[in-house]
Amino acid sequence: MRLIFCFLAFAAVQIIAMGHESQDTIVSVEPNFGILKIKPVYSYNMGRMAPWNLTINNEDYFLFETEVYETRPFETKLRPNKYKIKLTHECYEDIIFDIDIERDKSVDFDISGEIKPKMGTLILNATLKGKPVTEPVFVNGELAGETPLNKEVPICSEIRISEYRKRVNVKPEYKEEARYTHIIEPPFVFSMNFSLFPLGTTSSYYSYDNSSSSYTEKKSQKSGINLIVGFDVVNPVNLLGAGAFIGGGWLGGTATEFYSSEFILGFEVKKVFWPFKQIAIPISLGIGGRIQMAEMDNGLIATFIDEPKFLQEPEYFFYQQRDIDRMNLDIMPSIDLQFTIPARGDTWSLYIGYMYRITFSSDWQFVYKIPGKYYGNSNGSTYSVPEEYNPLKNAKESIFGIPGTLRIGFKAHGGNW
Repeated sequence: MRLIFCFLAFAAVQIIAMGHESQDTIVSVEPNFGILKIKPVYSYNMGRMAPWNLTINNEDYFLFETEVYETRPFETKLRPNKYKIKLTHECYEDIIFDIDIERDKSVDFDISGEIKPKMGTLILNATLKGKPVTEPVFVNGELAGETPLNKEVPICSEIRISEYRKRVNVKPEYKEEARYTHIIEPPFVFSMNFSLFPLGTTSSYYSYDNSSSSYTEKKSQKSGINLIVGFDVVNPVNLLGAGAFIGGGWLGGTATEFYSSEFILGFEVKKVFWPFKQIAIPISLGIGGRIQMAEMDNGLIATFIDEPKFLQEPEYFFYQQRDIDRMNLDIMPSIDLQFTIPARGDTWSLYIGYMYRITFSSDWQFVYKIPGKYYGNSNGSTYSVPEEYNPLKNAKESIFGIPGTLRIGFKAHGGNW
């Protein structure tokens, strides 16, 4: 019975619909909102990576989040009405304002004229070696005064001190005092140094005279130079340090006279005295291994080498020279006068000093292959030069007639600003 009733009702609806025409209905909806736009700005980029908090009518609404290279503006739709807006940030005073949102209109609010950094009082002192010193203080890159400093500063500002712009690890508190004593340390921990040793050497040597086929002892006064590259690390508290160096150089000569080149590798320990702000006096003790290389007349070698077949060499061989070398252990005390040149971001220094070298040397040696003698994989036979033929016999380093040598150079400092 129920099924028959539903069928009759459906048929009646269909009959009624057949008596009417169908129509399409278009409904037009107009926007019923306005747009609020706010772009966050920052003073000296303080707090750039921290969010701006937004509340609308006392309700948390949005967090402005920024990126390193871009500040994203905030944009939202609001129904037409009056609103109370509040912006808060950990580095700035609250910004509160009222806006009236109208339908289909945009409100751009510029906060650049409204932001005010939160301020705190910074009481900053500086000491060097336990004594108060006067140093320039920079707040957000601008000179704010000198120590001792008592001044209101933005709590999120970057604070640096001295010509080296050393960052001060202090954060002022909002409407409170922050006291801090900054310890000025010597302007370096790590140093790369480049130095020159102008060398003057007086010694005796033997020379072979081709015309008379004789050998005579001569005095030699030669000048040369060493280039040394090294690094050192100095503790800024007790000013004790150590380092290593490597380099080499040569002593001049002529085509018929002896000359020498050398290579040195070593390390040193040092104590730095700092009598003035930008003048230091490092005292060092270095120990190095040095190999010297030279040439010696074959004709001179023929007088002491115990190899009969040596004499089988052709005549022109005696007028040529052979490589010889020796090892040295050097003990090198030195004292320098170092002038520091401050610059923003890095520091250079120039120095000039005196070094005395105490040397323990091995014999001069050379390698020779006798004609017709089988050596296999060996380079040949090794021979020592007798002391009376030592090409640097009684050698003495001197500069301006004073035993020792002068060293000059520059350093690039880093690691502790």
